[in-house]
Amino acid sequence: MSRAVFFIALALLATKAADTQASSKAEGATMNRAQPSWGTNLIERKLSNGLRVVILPQPSATTVAIHTWFDSGSALDPPNATGVAHLLEHLMFKSTKTRHSGQFDSFLESHGSHANAATWLDWTVFHQVVLPQQVTEVLRFEADRMQGLAWRPDEFDTELEVVRNERREQVEDQPDGRSSELLYALAYGKDSYGHPTIGHAADLKSMRQSALRDHYRRHYGPNRAVVVMVGAISQGIMETIEALYGEMKSSPPAPERGATKLPALGGRRVKVTTKGQSDRLHMGWRSVAVTHADHPELTVLAEVLANAESARLTEALTRTRKLASVVSLHQTMTQRTGLFELQIDALPGVSAESVADVVERMIDDLLKQQAVTDVEVKAAQRRLLARRYNTLASADGCAELLGMFSIIAGSAHGAQRWISAIETVTAVDVQRAARRWL
Repeated sequence: MSRAVFFIALALLATKAADTQASSKAEGATMNRAQPSWGTNLIERKLSNGLRVVILPQPSATTVAIHTWFDSGSALDPPNATGVAHLLEHLMFKSTKTRHSGQFDSFLESHGSHANAATWLDWTVFHQVVLPQQVTEVLRFEADRMQGLAWRPDEFDTELEVVRNERREQVEDQPDGRSSELLYALAYGKDSYGHPTIGHAADLKSMRQSALRDHYRRHYGPNRAVVVMVGAISQGIMETIEALYGEMKSSPPAPERGATKLPALGGRRVKVTTKGQSDRLHMGWRSVAVTHADHPELTVLAEVLANAESARLTEALTRTRKLASVVSLHQTMTQRTGLFELQIDALPGVSAESVADVVERMIDDLLKQQAVTDVEVKAAQRRLLARRYNTLASADGCAELLGMFSIIAGSAHGAQRWISAIETVTAVDVQRAARRWL
């Protein structure tokens, strides 16, 4: 049976937010709150060629998480070659000038580990967790592929077809994938945040290896990278990194990320029909970068409204009104203008339109009558911090947070400030942010 999958993008009025992508300074005051007590173990260094190194020794750890983050996500894809950053992520696991395809994977698997990677708007990351005695060899592999890809045509053709199939399976044949792609296109228009990380089908069809080689040359130099290591760090690790990466040549200067005029949405609703037993609702409000002072407040607000049985939207839609089975809401973590993003799975027989109407009335009530309470905020903080500290209990989770903030906030210490801000947010802060951005 074909059912309507409903997409909604709610624009902010001009009096509430500017129509341009902006840096954190232009959007408002950045966070200026006390850092949590992580101690002085967190080390940030920069080599002469621009490579940033973040190290967090953990004396009780028995493994080492090694992440290599690049300040290069799909937002830097050329307009006529969307998907380049993601496809290049795939090619990074293939042959280099000195190693054959699969050699890195085989090494890791022989030692009980594996490699992984991801690409999003602002970044691409490659990561693995290994024993201390494998660290030097892993860094050698990472340094090798940073500037030494072999560019074999057969490997390019194979991975391009893999990504084309991935798009068909995860976007074109998946309601959630289609809705996310459309929502971001509505929210950001022609801005590079508005095109899909996996790439448009037409661009993947016409993709040429030369586009990847150009992206690699521009964005995979040491000056665009952050090497993050967390766990059982040996003494002398900086000397090892200097020896492996220090002679690399820097990439050309990073491209300017200037302001881009965003579309005036005016509460647009778009309805798409797809196969499925129930409707889905996807809504978004343009909001702020991760460095904006309101980002922690919006993160807490999302938790007040959803992601737990007692949260306002979740309780109303799943338990009281029995309109939905799943309610998910989060504030994105981006370098530039973010998105306050809501996804709801309606119960069979319930239209997405009716769910959207209830959501809009509840948001209006939040802004005008039923303000956020201290009890709600404290409960939201407990849930958020419990999840975050659970993630930070592992070396890999720490490396992920430190690496991501190194890219999107400019420093690993931004992670400390963000967590501290979450801890100190008040109900007044959250209500103010809600009225400003919703």
